[in-house]
Amino acid sequence: MNPYDILAPFYDRFQDRAEPEAWAGFLNDLYEMYGPGVKEEKGEAPLALDLGCGTGQVALALSDMGYLVYAVDLSQGMLEEAAFLAQDHVGDGPLNIRFVHADIRDIEGFLDIKLAYTSLDTYNHLDEKGMMQSLASVVETLAPGGIFIMDLLRLDYMRESFGQSFYYDIGEDYALLWENHYDERLKKNRADISLFSLAEANEDGDFYLREDLEIEEYYHDPGRVLAELEKLGTRARILQLDEDRKEALGASARHFILAEKKG
Repeated sequence: MNPYDILAPFYDRFQDRAEPEAWAGFLNDLYEMYGPGVKEEKGEAPLALDLGCGTGQVALALSDMGYLVYAVDLSQGMLEEAAFLAQDHVGDGPLNIRFVHADIRDIEGFLDIKLAYTSLDTYNHLDEKGMMQSLASVVETLAPGGIFIMDLLRLDYMRESFGQSFYYDIGEDYALLWENHYDERLKKNRADISLFSLAEANEDGDFYLREDLEIEEYYHDPGRVLAELEKLGTRARILQLDEDRKEALGASARHFILAEKKG
């Protein structure tokens, strides 16, 4: 089973993350600066592709700004959580998100995408081969002039924050133990996770289920990624963020790359 299927119901409660509205505002500003046309043209909602959407928080914030978002994730559990949160958010109003269960290494069926993006280290969960497959697949979906914005963890952050660190979080109905094992030679982190989730509460005491999970993250050299994106027919560069953006997006941990499809 995908480990994120198990983590999905608790993910937003233990994950330390930037505000989704800050990510959506950042993406929208870049689209208006570099994207193929403005949102008001023809009154149409530009098509956006969220790669590794998780619980859909960024996709939902972006849809509130006038985009039609295809939100893709390999975890069915994450998509179910995202769909529930999105429907709760819009109520009886229109839902401008389409949730898609798919592997981002092989995106099929999407055309004329104006804005594709990742958030919160999606590509660090793929090894180099998988990431290169995904880059080619994503660029193929872009409309001429479409833009792709991706983030990658910095090497110094992985070294300092992963290391051999231990993290725990305790909620009313769960307890999470998270232990990192960073390998400097491979530039790779393995997280060993134990999740205890409340299965039954009764007068004899609470009964918890235990799940043991493993998640791997890989460092990717941004120079290597830029070169690959150029080969795929884009103009790519590392973005330099102002101080307000850095704080809002947790930029001290990440590189941000912008690629514009030629043509």
